Amino acid sequence: MEDMRRLENRLDVLEQEAKRFRRTAARYRLVSFLLLSVMVGAFCLAAAGPMVSDVIQAHRFEVVDDAGKLVFAASADERGGKLDVWNAEGANVFRASANDAGGDLNIWNNASGTVFAAYAGDAGGEFGLWNDGGKRMLRAATGEHGGELGVNNAAGSRVVSASGGEWVENMAASKLTIATVLLILEISLLVLEG
Repeated sequence: MEDMRRLENRLDVLEQEAKRFRRTAARYRLVSFLLLSVMVGAFCLAAAGPMVSDVIQAHRFEVVDDAGKLVFAASADERGGKLDVWNAEGANVFRASANDAGGDLNIWNNASGTVFAAYAGDAGGEFGLWNDGGKRMLRAATGEHGGELGVNNAAGSRVVSASGGEWVENMAASKLTIATVLLILEISLLVLEG
């Protein structure tokens, strides 16, 4: 009888070990299948090459430098698109955007003062230059009678002013010579340089 019990105990142990081996073999098969699937998937992705989207859409797109500071942004507002650029010190130094009449372009110095602006307006286009003190030095625009030009001194006071209609009338009325026109242009350039 004791032999029979030993035999039954031995059979129970062998059955438990067989179950354990079957579970272990099933786990190995599953892990092997998963590993093989990952390898096949990785191979297929590598063979397909890099995925490139034709379009990326977002409400705002930002680029930051290595320190995490914002240096470029593309966004939208109620008038349309807007691009901004910041320098390494964090000053917003450039903006291109849409306005009610078309486009708008601004360049600012490190102190956030305007130094250049150009924009579309109701009568056409306009641009201006400012000095580091915030005074407008030059204004050129389209107007009702043609082009308009205004040159200011360092204090911001107008020293030269002309428009398409005025040029024709003033030249005929005062018999302005080409030399006088060149002198006005030279003064304008000196004011811009100074």
